[in-house]
Amino acid sequence: MDLEQRTAQNIIFAYKERIDYGLSLTDTKGIVVASTDAGRVGTFIELAYSIVAARRADAVRCVNSSDYLGTPAGVAMVLRSPQLGELCGAFHMSGDPDRLFPLAPLMQASIETALGYELRDSARERSRDLRSGLYSALVNGSSLRESELEAWAWQFGIDSQVVRMPLLISAASRDDSKLYNELGTTLRSGDILTYPEDGRVILFKAFDQPPDELPGSYKNTIREQFERCAAITGAGVSCCAGSFVRHMPRYHTACRHCRWLMRETGGAPGLSFFYDHAGPYLIGLISPDEMYGIFSPLAAAFSGGAGDDFVRVILTLDRNNYNLVRSSAELFMHKNTLASMLERIKNLTDTDPIHNSSDRKLLLLLAHYMSRIEGHILPHRGA
Repeated sequence: MDLEQRTAQNIIFAYKERIDYGLSLTDTKGIVVASTDAGRVGTFIELAYSIVAARRADAVRCVNSSDYLGTPAGVAMVLRSPQLGELCGAFHMSGDPDRLFPLAPLMQASIETALGYELRDSARERSRDLRSGLYSALVNGSSLRESELEAWAWQFGIDSQVVRMPLLISAASRDDSKLYNELGTTLRSGDILTYPEDGRVILFKAFDQPPDELPGSYKNTIREQFERCAAITGAGVSCCAGSFVRHMPRYHTACRHCRWLMRETGGAPGLSFFYDHAGPYLIGLISPDEMYGIFSPLAAAFSGGAGDDFVRVILTLDRNNYNLVRSSAELFMHKNTLASMLERIKNLTDTDPIHNSSDRKLLLLLAHYMSRIEGHILPHRGA
């Protein structure tokens, strides 16, 4: 999703009289779509393009205008769509990089908040009816009180007291109307199917089990729903299950979890559960600077290809509860080779993950840090 020009212009208009430095907003290709300097609209900012392409989470300085094509001295950061959680562009502040650098994270939060309001305004304009408005409030969040949301839902016969879980379903081979109509035939009592956008739809799956039975049985319910969806839409359907939710003002938080999971799994076909990936999600809430301070000294023990091997081995072992036979089969290596690699990891980190649960957790956190912050990427694998 790219930052739309009309939305960007509205944001720039709101900031123009309140800042004393240049501000430009770009799409994901680095093209300026709005700026306090109207002459920059349509020009290319290389720094903006490069940080979006690299998915950089931190602020990046440009000290000299010659460092990046079309980039004045200043600071740039990426922007994410609050609704989809996906990169939609970047912003560049022109001026003294040292002065602007500490302001960049605050500006990012401010622009993304403004972007959220702009997108919600646009969504309201496109709402086809009251039901569509309700779905937007549930999926994207709303300032309405819980009682107001419940009254709104009651108009459409929706029981607000049912425990549900959002499923983000993607079927690229289906257009929106066909996807909506097909999935509508798979629903059960209490389910809520939102209107699709860009081949994606959120289905709030209702549970009829008592709350104390849900942790042990919810996956079977979700799998049955996924199988019905796959039977209708065919191969290639991706389904990411978020977290449990009962109170309507928190529906959008559970939706954020399944959106994050869709990014985490790369949208691979199949079924994935947020609770199977909750550790990486919680780690992601820690700032990169703090993660770096905690784990970079440990990560230094693994350089180059050794870092890739460490991440791949530890995440596979953890997924298989450190069963060497299953893990070696998944890694396509001999059991003795895996045992030798694990012994080297133990020696380099002075840990014993086989017999010490705390060491096991430490290595798992280190593996997630290395895959996300230092770029040791493990190929995505669905649940």
